[in-house]
Amino acid sequence: MVLEAVMICCDNSEAMRNGDYMPSRLEAQNESVNYIANGKINGNAETTVGFLSMAGKRINVHSSPSRNFGQLMSCLTKMTIEGQSNFIGGLLTAHLCLKNRPNKNQRQRIIMFVGSELPNEVKELEKVGKMLKKNNVAVDVINFGTENSKNENVEKLEALIRAVNNNDNSHLVNIPPGPHAMSEMLLSTPVLADGAAAASSMNPAFYGGGAVGGGSGEVDPNLDPELAMVLKLSAEEARQSAGSSSSSGDAGAAPMDEDEDALLARAIALSMASEDNQATPSPAAAPAQQQEAISEALRDPDFINSLLDSVPGVDRSNMAIDDMLNQLSEDKPKDDADKSKDDKDKDASK
Repeated sequence: MVLEAVMICCDNSEAMRNGDYMPSRLEAQNESVNYIANGKINGNAETTVGFLSMAGKRINVHSSPSRNFGQLMSCLTKMTIEGQSNFIGGLLTAHLCLKNRPNKNQRQRIIMFVGSELPNEVKELEKVGKMLKKNNVAVDVINFGTENSKNENVEKLEALIRAVNNNDNSHLVNIPPGPHAMSEMLLSTPVLADGAAAASSMNPAFYGGGAVGGGSGEVDPNLDPELAMVLKLSAEEARQSAGSSSSSGDAGAAPMDEDEDALLARAIALSMASEDNQATPSPAAAPAQQQEAISEALRDPDFINSLLDSVPGVDRSNMAIDDMLNQLSEDKPKDDADKSKDDKDKDASK
């Protein structure tokens, strides 16, 4: 995104109480300002953003252009609804703020929100537009509101954009009312097209699905939601155990408790059930076969190692885990010896 100094002019007139945009025009505008500011700031390392409100007794410059996003949003929440909007006064004040920007390499841009009827004449708007064009100021106007799509707002704003436009650097965007979010509709418009990716970081819905924990090689909850949930619970149990161990002053890692063993067994059962689709056991035999499969898997150190590797948050340096794996390695030959002994006892009894 290009290097810019941006002033956002907000409409805080009485018309902003209207509920044709959920939950109100003012709240929809504030959310859109949030998206725009975030997109501009994250789109270029030196871009600055400020904003002012145009209605009331006087035009209020809440924040001059800066990169302090937190301060910008804090000032935005303090803006109150009052009086009528002074559109031309807002334009001229924003231009003055941009004219005094410290970094003269920044391009100048004004973003105007219009949520109320414009009282100005077309000639007035054209005169201001030509002056801004002469001073290399780009202007984007966002017109919204049920009545503002039917009155003279669109015609007047189109005249302003024609006067200020220079190589397609200025735009008029009309946002109709409806169940949609105004801020999300702006992402596909020229106002924020280049900053859509940056602005989407404010809304998780813009990200695609991912694996549990966000790492590669983990379980995709879209493919196996039950196993993903079990592994997530297991990881959380491990973190809680580690935290309680640290708070008690124990230098060693926390061992796996009985609840974790149950979760681990459940994970193994779900994993094996999802992979083995060749035969469908009868309802009566399913519990016994599942338990036998779990027991067999628990005696396989390689399988336990691979499962632990897929669980986020498990400390592989945990001595209790190593003891468990060593015990599993010793149990398998022991079971074979017991089986051999039982066979000899049967032969002797015969």
